[in-house]
Amino acid sequence: MDAAVALRESRLESLRAVLPHLLPLTLAAAACGGYGWLSIRRHDLFGTGGYDLGIFDQTIWGYSHLAIVTNTVKRVPLPNLLGDHFHPLLAALAPTYWIWNNVRVLLLDQSMLLALASIPVFWFARERLGRAAAFAFQGAFLASWGVLDAVGFDFHEYGLAAPLIALGLYAAARRRTKLLCSVLPIALLVREDVALAFVGIALYALVAQRRYLFGALLALVSLGWLVLVTQIVIPAIADRPYAYWTYGALGGTLAAAALTVVTRPWVAAGLAVDNSTKLTTILALLGGWAFLPLLSPFLLAALPLLAERFWSSNDVLWGTTGQYSIMAMPILAFAAVDGAARIKERAGRAGAALPAVVLAAGCWVSLLGVHPLRGINGLVPAARARAIEHCLELVPPSVSVGASDRLIPHLSHRLVIRELSARLTESYLAVDVTTHRDGRFLAVAAPDHYRTLCRDGGIVVLTRAV
Repeated sequence: MDAAVALRESRLESLRAVLPHLLPLTLAAAACGGYGWLSIRRHDLFGTGGYDLGIFDQTIWGYSHLAIVTNTVKRVPLPNLLGDHFHPLLAALAPTYWIWNNVRVLLLDQSMLLALASIPVFWFARERLGRAAAFAFQGAFLASWGVLDAVGFDFHEYGLAAPLIALGLYAAARRRTKLLCSVLPIALLVREDVALAFVGIALYALVAQRRYLFGALLALVSLGWLVLVTQIVIPAIADRPYAYWTYGALGGTLAAAALTVVTRPWVAAGLAVDNSTKLTTILALLGGWAFLPLLSPFLLAALPLLAERFWSSNDVLWGTTGQYSIMAMPILAFAAVDGAARIKERAGRAGAALPAVVLAAGCWVSLLGVHPLRGINGLVPAARARAIEHCLELVPPSVSVGASDRLIPHLSHRLVIRELSARLTESYLAVDVTTHRDGRFLAVAAPDHYRTLCRDGGIVVLTRAV
């Protein structure tokens, strides 16, 4: 009996030792499941579009066949999508298509990546504030509007960046230089502007940690990579200049903009807050973390990413819609943890409630302010979705297709698929007649060249008349 009791107590002790490590993974897994369910449901009810799910699906589907296919969904004709943004790490997702050759696997990939980004946040919070507070901050990250915005939007390569930025920031905070140097080259392959997150980490190392040589080298490597890719690599692939320079208010070139920032910083500072949309987004970013990041030098790491958005003349980057806040969310989470720890050091028990305050603030900003899951509104009824899918099943996988935007990601596993245009070069058309433009196109242009195969659920599938 004594031996049995001892064995049972030994097992309970082992369980108690393992459980604290399993709980953050369990929370991340639960979030991953919720994100995946929402994303796939949104897709199944035709809430996704060619921009961006169809674009990335066609390219990664090509990678899964060990090929670089011309991306025909992207409106800018490029023989290689790497000439639009440089994101070779997307090829790492190709093996998931070998498991499930379906566009929905890309949504599951993103869900897993976003959930994994919460783990370094938990580690850092546990070390600074204890395990209970760490769960609160992990939950706050997983429920933050920046993460949920990405879930409510199709797919984006920034989803790959989130866990790498979180891990890189954790490595910097713990002064684990080898780990940070291992993460850096992987993160730089996500997309060219991910380098700005590591410029931010370099700023933190320089100013807060006084690691002058390391910080300078990290900044130099990251900025050097950004310049190399935008000024040489992408133009060489695309045979045109980099298409995303939208910083004319600072200067016509990268060098001119940098000169303005250095010699006239007040101009750059004013440009970042010269619009109510920008101010609203900044308030949402900080308010979602109860403004605790303002107390932490970790906020320095977010400055290059915020500058990228708010110095741009592209107003799409200014707001709270889409995936543009996801890279800043791990940084703000670390800054909030550090801010809470600083208050707790001075206020003692009075600061113990801060993790709950942060969690409440994040939920309040998400639910009552930003509404990040607004992307799941306006979906078609399930019965209509089934009717649409039945029609789309009539389109063979090997033919070229012209399709309405919301139908593209349901047909993008092919070499040629384009948004509907008046050129009428595709073998099949899939037309959403509930949209004014596409309905008019069907009535005016298509009847002379195509015959109807299926009409149901508000769409029409046509094939070229012989």
